[in-house]
Amino acid sequence: MGIEGRLRDLGLTDVLQLLSGGRKNGTLHCDAPLLGLRLRLGFLQGQIVEGFVDRANESAAPSMDATEISAVVHTALRWREGTFRFAPADVPDGRTGVRLAVEPLLMDGAIQAEVWSRIESRVPHAGVVPMFVDVEPQQLPLLRLSPHQWEILTHIDGQRDLDAIAAVMGRELAVVAELVHDLIVAGLLVLREASPAPRRNPTPPVSPAVPSANDLWIPESGLPESGMDEDGVLDEDAVFDPVQWGVLTADGMPRRSTPWPPPRVAPPLPDPSFAQREPVGAAAWQDGPALQRLGDDCARRGDLSSAIVHWAAALDATVPVVDAHRVREAISLATRLQTLLQP
Repeated sequence: MGIEGRLRDLGLTDVLQLLSGGRKNGTLHCDAPLLGLRLRLGFLQGQIVEGFVDRANESAAPSMDATEISAVVHTALRWREGTFRFAPADVPDGRTGVRLAVEPLLMDGAIQAEVWSRIESRVPHAGVVPMFVDVEPQQLPLLRLSPHQWEILTHIDGQRDLDAIAAVMGRELAVVAELVHDLIVAGLLVLREASPAPRRNPTPPVSPAVPSANDLWIPESGLPESGMDEDGVLDEDAVFDPVQWGVLTADGMPRRSTPWPPPRVAPPLPDPSFAQREPVGAAAWQDGPALQRLGDDCARRGDLSSAIVHWAAALDATVPVVDAHRVREAISLATRLQTLLQP
């Protein structure tokens, strides 16, 4: 009988103990979508006999040896998000020659977990990228580094995360993480988050904008026959097929052809005149924050034209506004709203 669930409810440690204690045969599938990883472990009589790791940007996963399987299992024991599924019908042939008992793996994993609990305040996980601190050479403290710490420094390039550094050095990930933690405490390194893993089924990229195309797509013909019932009325339960409707091309790319008339062009922003400046005063007209507040008051009263005038003047004032991005966004939104309200 197969078992499945979420790692947040039942940790991988408990799952491995269950399979080992029951001397199970089959394959355990663990999926960590946030990391872009899938782990497969083959079991014979409760022992691990094969292992594979599928990555989102790779098409095939070669079988791993005993050392690689141990390292991957130790990493997977720290997964807190993901799912697992044990398939007893998928029994491995055991021809790899690997025979790994689960209990020693879990004991080593417990030791590594103790290391991570000690350093997690500075090194939260293996996906962080260490980088050198940007300081002047004369500001560096007097250092007494061990040979292993010097070796770590030679492999830091601002691109490799801890997993990659451990693989290059051929060392346990927990050992590398502990060395990096000591170098952070010494003031030599800082950490940044690595780029997110690519999605396994990424959304198709948007096709380049065509100057003659419009933003809104309207079907050129009537409803497809599959969306109509026997009386010719739209079937609300019909499944929307974007390819059949023509919203997407057969290869999943958005279609940019439409007979819909082009949208109206928003009118140009009015230029503040001397007549509009008189109520404000020449000195106040150079005070960006004051003009911004006047524009806000006009917008609250529904006078969008005056609001746009004061906001535009605030951007050109001698005294700059605090949040120019917010003012530009307000001008854009008010201009669009004013265009929509025009008869």
